[in-house]
Amino acid sequence: MDLKVSNAQSMQIYWVRQLLVYYALGFYNHFNDEKINSLMIFNARTDTVYFVKIADIDESVFEFVNNAAEKQSKKNEQVLKLLGIKLK
Repeated sequence: MDLKVSNAQSMQIYWVRQLLVYYALGFYNHFNDEKINSLMIFNARTDTVYFVKIADIDESVFEFVNNAAEKQSKKNEQVLKLLGIKLK
């Protein structure tokens, strides 16, 4: 679950993207083997809940999100190295 506090009256695409990245990096890659059945976004300001069952999301979505996150991570590492920031 991801908690939001927003005046937005509808779900925002970047909220979904953020939650998919969390899932892809943490659970899809088996860094955490807890069983997750659904992804949920709760907007406390509007008292609205959005959710989807993991089983209803095509596996290719998680593969795409994971690959995009890994690609961006590598770009970020290159930028940090160019700036002289050492990674541990």
